[in-house]
Amino acid sequence: MIVRLAVAVAAVIAIAWLAVLLRDHQLETSASNELLGKPAPSAAAFAREMARVRDSGLLDPGSDADLVRAKALISRNRTREAGRVAEDIVRREPDNLEAWYTLLFTRQIDHRPTADVLRAIRRIDPLGTRSQR
Repeated sequence: MIVRLAVAVAAVIAIAWLAVLLRDHQLETSASNELLGKPAPSAAAFAREMARVRDSGLLDPGSDADLVRAKALISRNRTREAGRVAEDIVRREPDNLEAWYTLLFTRQIDHRPTADVLRAIRRIDPLGTRSQR
């Protein structure tokens, strides 16, 4: 009886967690479409969608929401802030190629050193396969 109860509780927890992840994914996708779509959102809509992107990372250990935030900040010419978001991602996920490319872009725009970023990109993608897409 106790084993069945434990299995039932574990199943409920797993379903609840999956429901939260689904909600997070839907929030992130919707906010991403608004933030990165055309035409650019107003300042109020931008702030609202950025809050939705932050909320979408509730129980999601991935960095997709943070990458959306960085790209949205770049679209608003807030490259220093976007660079800080990308730096945070690569600190947590040193093999995240998309984050490294985002960081490279922000540094190039701000005329900051890029040698360390280029080394990391070559380490992760030595054949440059991403740049061929």
